[in-house]
This record gives sequence, C-alpha cells and structure tokens, in this order.
Amino acid sequence: MYTYSVVIATLNRKNDLKIAIDSILNQKIKPLEIIVIDQSDNNDTKDLIINYSKNNKKIKFIYEKINVKSLTKARNTGIEIASGDIITFFDDDVELYENYFEEINKIYEKNQAVLVGGNIINQEINKGSVTSRILRKIFLLSRWEQNKFNIQNSFNPIIGHPLSKTIHGKWSTGAALSVKREIAEKFKFDESLIKYALAEDMDFSYRIFKQYPGKIFISHTAKLNHYHSPSGRLPSQELIFMNAVHKRYLFEKNVPKNFKSYYQFYLSRMGRIFLQLLLSIKNFNRKYLKIVMEMIKAEIFVRKNINYIKNFNLGFFHRYIEKINKKNI
Repeated sequence: MYTYSVVIATLNRKNDLKIAIDSILNQKIKPLEIIVIDQSDNNDTKDLIINYSKNNKKIKFIYEKINVKSLTKARNTGIEIASGDIITFFDDDVELYENYFEEINKIYEKNQAVLVGGNIINQEINKGSVTSRILRKIFLLSRWEQNKFNIQNSFNPIIGHPLSKTIHGKWSTGAALSVKREIAEKFKFDESLIKYALAEDMDFSYRIFKQYPGKIFISHTAKLNHYHSPSGRLPSQELIFMNAVHKRYLFEKNVPKNFKSYYQFYLSRMGRIFLQLLLSIKNFNRKYLKIVMEMIKAEIFVRKNINYIKNFNLGFFHRYIEKINKKNI
C-alpha cells in the first residue's frame, strides 16, 4: 500500500480547517503526515495544529508559515516537505468521506495512475437555461458534462459532474487532487499565479496529462464535500482581472498556437462578456452591468500587456494587484 502525505494550504480559516483535518483523522487508511502551510494573518491556525500534534501521536503534523499569500507557493512548499509516496492536496474547506484514501489507493494499485482526483458530492451544478447551456457550448465556456473532465482550446474546463463511474481525465480540481510525489516534484505549481491563483489546478494537472496521457483518473467513489468558504475570497474586480490575465497566460503556455485555437480562445472571451451582458439585460440590474464593464476593462488590460504575457512574465499583473490592494486599505 502507498503512503500518503496531506498538504493543505490555508488562509484565515481555522474553523473550516478543523472540519477538514477531523475528516482526515477519521479515515480508514491514515496518512503518514498532515502538512499545513499557513498564510494567515494571525496565530489561530498555528495554535490549532500544535493542539492536534499533541493529541495525535500516530500521524505526524507539520506546520509551516509562509510570508506571502500565494496558493501556488504554499503548495510547492508542501511538495518540498512531503515524504509520502503520494501527495494529496486538499482545500482547507473540504470534508472527506471516511473511505476517501481507501478508494484512491485502489486506483493507484490497480492502474498505472500518476494523478487521481476526488469526487465532490455537494458540487452545485448550475446548468442554467437551455439557451445558456447552448451558448456556453458555442462559446467554449466552462460547462458541466457528466463523466468528462476535459480542457478546451479556450482553456476553459469541461467539468464532469455528476460522476457515475471512475474516468480518465485531462485535469483535476485542486480541492481534491492527489499525485505521485516524484511527479509533483517534477512539475510543481506555477508560482507566477499568485494569491488565489485562479486555474492553477488546471495548469498543473493538464501539464501532467500532456506528458502522461491516460494516467490521470477521477474517482467516483473517493467522495468529499467542498463548502466554498466565503472567507479569504478575492474582491470582484481583482477576480475579474485575474480571470482575464490567467486565462490568456495559460492559453499561451499550454495550447498549440494556430488559427483555430486563437479563434476559439477569442470566441470564448467575447462569449463570456456577451453572456454577462444578457444577464444584466434580463435582470435590469446595474450590478451585472458594472461587471460587464469590468470584464471589458480587463480584456483591454490584457491587450495592453500582451507582450509580457507571451513572454510568460506576469510581473505587471502582480504590480497591478498590489496597487489596487493599497487603494482598498
């Protein structure tokens, strides 16, 4: 049987983290170690882990504080520390079913898997209206499609929920992602994607897929809940700009460049704005219209900085984030 290292990056979510850790301690197959990488503004998480460490002698608890708020940096720090055969990454606001490790272990032992993702049971499947579903497919936007985890040329995902069977996938959500340690050490998370690091899980797992096709599995029996805690989420403007910058950066990084792929990417970016505009018209809501304007500004921002993005240099965006954060203080 494989040994497992758990890595959890956390930011100001002591109560959510406690639920996650308790569900890990309740597993039929116990992990070798639980590594918590803390980006919090206080010592609440540190105190929590010290308490767990005193009361759980069979599982090693490792606490590491980092001085930057970066999900990718936190996860890479966890990779450097981990000693188990398999590294399992969880978001700090999940709760596992008690046989989670037992089920992913079956896949690693029966298949030549390098990465296994879990099945988020409480996933809110917002299919929308028939018109919305058709438009999302036309514009190559993210959408739900049972038993299919795929990445489109627009670098928008197809999300395979609900799962009725274990499937091969091209990517896995970072909320519940396990990977062989030597693979994690080879690929690592892209630290150019800072803070909340939107789409970092797609980038990490898709890069692995491209070198190990057919070796990524999404288990329908390794179940968990993901509660999407509101704590630590990004403001709307920051998230809109991050979506525009990260999606273009990851498109340039991961998708073959030809007329078709560029056409599909630009189609998806226009389609995203178009759907939001339809929503604002339908609801006669200024809030939605304001989002449309921010989305347009974000696309203009990307065009102005396209040379940086094509050279895989996101320093301009990091400076922009610092600037708007200072304004919000």
